[in-house]
Amino acid sequence: MKWKSIMQDTPDRSYLSGRFGVLHKHHCIHGPNRKKAEQDGLYVMLTIDEHRRLHDLGENDFYLKEEAQRAYEKTIGSRDDFRARYHVSYL
Repeated sequence: MKWKSIMQDTPDRSYLSGRFGVLHKHHCIHGPNRKKAEQDGLYVMLTIDEHRRLHDLGENDFYLKEEAQRAYEKTIGSRDDFRARYHVSYL
């Protein structure tokens, strides 16, 4: 896997807990904007349990969206650029 996340330096531990082990790649902006999130590097690694709780219960979903927008604004473009690309603002 080629690692181009702008949110996490390496894919060897969970973004949320710092745990090692079997990890899943999570696109912080998902749904119809998932491909854009991949292109922009708005993804992190999570443990299986963290990823399951996120998708099943929404745990940490909004937090990761906020973090993704912060990373975008820090490295790619402005808040208006984010809004234009993703049609939403989480901040």
